[in-house]
Amino acid sequence: MKLVYNPEGENTKGAQEQEQELTVLEEDNVKKSSKVMREKMKDKPFKEKAVYYIGYYKFHVLGIVVAIAAIASIIYTIATNKDYCFMAMLVNSTNIKSEAIGEDFGSYAELDTKKYQCFVDTNITESLAGGNPAEVGTSTRFVAMISTNDLDVAVFNSDLFYLKALNGVFADLRQVLSPEEVAKYEDRFFYIDLDEAQRVQNDLDYSPESPEVIGSLEEQRSRLPKFMDPSTMKRPMAVGIVVDDAKLFEDTMAYYNMIPVYGVIANTKRPEVALKFLDYIYDETVDTKALSELVVVE
Repeated sequence: MKLVYNPEGENTKGAQEQEQELTVLEEDNVKKSSKVMREKMKDKPFKEKAVYYIGYYKFHVLGIVVAIAAIASIIYTIATNKDYCFMAMLVNSTNIKSEAIGEDFGSYAELDTKKYQCFVDTNITESLAGGNPAEVGTSTRFVAMISTNDLDVAVFNSDLFYLKALNGVFADLRQVLSPEEVAKYEDRFFYIDLDEAQRVQNDLDYSPESPEVIGSLEEQRSRLPKFMDPSTMKRPMAVGIVVDDAKLFEDTMAYYNMIPVYGVIANTKRPEVALKFLDYIYDETVDTKALSELVVVE
């Protein structure tokens, strides 16, 4: 195959056709080179042949090994992954050991953690502004876990909780809690107005009033009455509980300078376990020191 260089434009072959011919020429050269090397190696000792073939095909072999390892890893993950018996997200929390609290709550609630996973994710962050990859990942994970019915509980700082709640992800606590539990937590209920939530979901041009940053604890507390007074709303719904006084969060300083709000996911299949976790974070008998990453100097 012959290629002709014609600066005067007399060569009628298009650029694409010339590129294809060059590719064919390169493939022919590679095949000829490989054939020559195989002929040279035909009568060589086994050791020399082995060194040649390992060196020549090492990248091919490496690619195959990596592919097999990746496939094996996916198969292993699927085969060994257990369904959840409970899952919670403590978004923007600090100082709590995720694995430790999952194990401890599983024991506390007498869950079958040999057969199922009890997982409390304490390693995720999200801000009001959002945008960075980690926060996008948090939001995506939050939605994904809800869509698969795996998430039971989520705790956010108050301003973020409000924005999440407007999208209908949290249950009406008056339909989840018993009358005794309603009486116990009612003065700490966090509300949204269903009229505003409906507008958020139906009107793409509408943005609810929200600060750009979390701000100081005093600023957050100044905004809190808006969410805790149902008399100012047309159709109030209790979607959360302000849990800044929960023993677990106080002892670990998990939400230092933030106001945590506890919500039960609307489509949870395990509401009774979700409420057991609420008892757990308040329980005085829980060894919170064992769950904390804080170094306590006696």
